[in-house]
Amino acid sequence: MMVWPLEPKMFAPYGDVVVVGEEPGYVLRIRDDRATGWIWATSCPSSEPVQEMGFHPNSDEVFIPVHGAMVLYVAEQDRPDDIKAFHLTDPIRIRSGVWHAIVRRSEKALLHIVENADVTGVTRKLGRVLE
Repeated sequence: MMVWPLEPKMFAPYGDVVVVGEEPGYVLRIRDDRATGWIWATSCPSSEPVQEMGFHPNSDEVFIPVHGAMVLYVAEQDRPDDIKAFHLTDPIRIRSGVWHAIVRRSEKALLHIVENADVTGVTRKLGRVLE
């Protein structure tokens, strides 16, 4: 599977890429009236092949890569088999309802995750393995 660079226009169907702004101020601001609070987590992604993907019906999710090489797999909710892969090199926001999975491509990797405190998830086994 082709792994694409994380370009805002190409990633737009799934969410937003946080890019360095030229002017002072917010680059991305998320407000979620569904949330009663937010969770900040730190994760060490697995290097195992991806066999399932998940989505959150009630929360956007922010991934902030800190260290290492990672690949983000995404698909639109109504097209779960149309999977695209991106190098996770910059902070992103994934919209609620977007199928996603992350795999580590370096010896070590670390990322921060932000989502609403009432987050729920749906998972789905894939008909193939993503490596």
